[in-house]
Amino acid sequence: MQPASSQNATKSQQPTNSRKKFSPEEDKTLQELVEQYGAKNWDKIAELMPGRTGRQCRDRYRNYLIPGFFNGQWSQEEDNLLRQKYLEFGSHWAKMTPFFNGRSANSLKNRWNYFVCRLN
Repeated sequence: MQPASSQNATKSQQPTNSRKKFSPEEDKTLQELVEQYGAKNWDKIAELMPGRTGRQCRDRYRNYLIPGFFNGQWSQEEDNLLRQKYLEFGSHWAKMTPFFNGRSANSLKNRWNYFVCRLN
């Protein structure tokens, strides 16, 4: 076991994991890499995306960049369908995506947690 002063010095030298938004250039590069390597080889893609992990690349692609993704205004019909599907599936967002054209599982979860469930 290291002395306390040695532990503190080690902690202060570790890089911080601050959040950094993907830039438009990174999005373009990510899309090109997915076309080249496929949407499953995230560790290889991350090697070619400096400062990004495979999980960050996968999440960014699946939640925002995947072809057909729609991030527009939610309709009352979609909110009603989300309520209905939540009663049917619970919080299994991926099971609901086939019922929502162009909406990702993450967008369903966010819509539920920040808007729909608060209106009940």
